[in-house]
Amino acid sequence: MVNVLGNYPSITRQRSGLFSLDLALGSRGELGVPMRTIIELYGYTNVGKSTLSYFLSSKLTGKGDTVICDLENADRDYIKTTAESAGLDGDVHLIDAIDEKGGFIPHEEMLGNLTVKFSEDKVGAAIVDSVGAIQPIAEAEGDFGEAFMGKRAKLVAQVSRSLTNLVRNKTRPSVAIVVNHVHGIMGGKGHTTAGGDTLKYLAAVRMMIWPGITYTVSDEDLKPLGFYVSGKIEKLRYGGRGREFSFYIVPQYGVHEGASALMDCLNLGIAESKAVVKMGDKSFGYLKKDLLTYAYEGKQRKFEPFVEALAEYEKTVLSKTDFTIKEEIEEPKHAKTKK
Repeated sequence: MVNVLGNYPSITRQRSGLFSLDLALGSRGELGVPMRTIIELYGYTNVGKSTLSYFLSSKLTGKGDTVICDLENADRDYIKTTAESAGLDGDVHLIDAIDEKGGFIPHEEMLGNLTVKFSEDKVGAAIVDSVGAIQPIAEAEGDFGEAFMGKRAKLVAQVSRSLTNLVRNKTRPSVAIVVNHVHGIMGGKGHTTAGGDTLKYLAAVRMMIWPGITYTVSDEDLKPLGFYVSGKIEKLRYGGRGREFSFYIVPQYGVHEGASALMDCLNLGIAESKAVVKMGDKSFGYLKKDLLTYAYEGKQRKFEPFVEALAEYEKTVLSKTDFTIKEEIEEPKHAKTKK
């Protein structure tokens, strides 16, 4: 028998409300997001990276505050809506981008202010959005065409080390989410992310998301009801890698837990969608006309049976077997549309 001794903060897991993500991040029968970690969340443009980061930070914080260093263009109303829909009971602090005299604050200072705010115990999550937008002072004050190799990577490394120290030493188990973009590797296969290697080393979780299915009202009315997003865990220090997950986004609402549970039930074979969505002998109506239109209105009640079915699945199936890991799935080359 081995005992690991020493006074050191333990890694606990907290449920995100997204079953397939909690399953993908699970280890040794315990599901959920590992706390006291840095999560690097990346993907191509306009796939839902910021939306998922708002949802996760709010969900994992619960009662308390979150802090966001947005280096692009933050939408206050959307952040408020997504945080409220995820159940945050507290405030969202946007790091100041403009000083008292109306001048722009350098990104180095903004990121430093983020770590100061994140150190407060009331703050349960921090978001950096995004690495690709970071502009070091030397670059901001230089001329186009000048070389500033390594400046951003050095800054990202410093921030990553600071965040690592904070999530490890804070009294409150917290997470830091770093949003990043994907770049193809020239002359090779696969992809990489901006900001150097230190973030890749220190992030305990690295996950990529990409577009899945876009559901529209009808063939004539192409207004989107929602977006089904797929993802894969590319690094999981406390468990494994290669596991898949998915979630559902409603426009102007954010991540919809109920519709995500429905999709998980369909993927696991707990429910089926033919003419109508059925689970066992019970019918729940048409997928788009009834359920996804209901989700589009920001409502959750109709999806409670699917959430309950996943809880039962966890008790009866996952208690008997380890997680199924799908290694190295092929990344879709483009989004699909479901009319």
